[in-house]
Amino acid sequence: MAINLPPLAALSAFDAAARHLSFKKAAEELSLTPSSVSHQIRGLEERLGVRLFTRFNREVALTKDGVQYLAAISPALADIGYATSQISRKSGEVHKRARIVVSANSGFVDCWLSARLPAFTARHPTIELEVNYGEDFADYRNRDADIAIHYNVSGAPSGDSQILFKGVEFPVCSPDLRVDGRKLTDPRDLSRVDLIHEHDRIGWRRWLQSAKVDGVDASNGAIFQNTHTIFSRVAACDGVGLADDFVAYDAIQAGTLVKPFAQVRPSDWTVYLIRLKHGTQADAAAQFIAWLLKAVEEFRHKAAALRTSAPYPETWPGKG
Repeated sequence: MAINLPPLAALSAFDAAARHLSFKKAAEELSLTPSSVSHQIRGLEERLGVRLFTRFNREVALTKDGVQYLAAISPALADIGYATSQISRKSGEVHKRARIVVSANSGFVDCWLSARLPAFTARHPTIELEVNYGEDFADYRNRDADIAIHYNVSGAPSGDSQILFKGVEFPVCSPDLRVDGRKLTDPRDLSRVDLIHEHDRIGWRRWLQSAKVDGVDASNGAIFQNTHTIFSRVAACDGVGLADDFVAYDAIQAGTLVKPFAQVRPSDWTVYLIRLKHGTQADAAAQFIAWLLKAVEEFRHKAAALRTSAPYPETWPGKG
């Protein structure tokens, strides 16, 4: 009896688009055009008889059927990829370039790491680097990662790990956001705008308590699961988000976001660098780790002003 399987190309397109929540980024990962990714996914939806994505002007979101389907097929695709790489190694295939896989939180990848990777590639042109999104050890295992950048609140994870950084948190808003025609300058102004949350509402609740701000409802506003989406909403003046110095720095320097208030709070999250494998790619992994540690240290000096109890840029609030 024949197995009723959709084309692997369509499944790969769906998997990539679901992980990135972007047809464009999926196309970049798969070396396709966005229209080709869209065509593959529409064909898959027609075959399944359900909608996998809800499409907006510039964004997509998974439907309930899409979430269920991704949970079912993503591990299978990861297993196929892993089995293929293992068989290729056993067959004696020689790779001229060392290859390492890095798995990290999507916000850290999109808002900090990706912009700095060209410097690593220029310095180490013989190392083939794959970076994918991952939140926990199941993700790292499914992606066959050599290195993970892991956010944790309960102490150091087991294994070969070291602290990469611990950030500070503060609200961010668009420089164009106004309350009654005024810039945000007082945390109590937050009672007049929507709060934008990431994953849950705990972060805003703790920041408001730390800043001793009364009269602001921490349950106000929508929850999103992706830092890049939150920054897009904030930049569009849809509300105020909570960020840390690492993920917010580039957007603040670009003038897309500002830090409107003085108050900062140490993040509950510590970020660890985990070495998951020791083997044939050990030298390449060691070179990436050395580069990343240096890049983080240089960044901490550059972004020191964001961690002080002062708005940023220094010209904020100014007039207007």
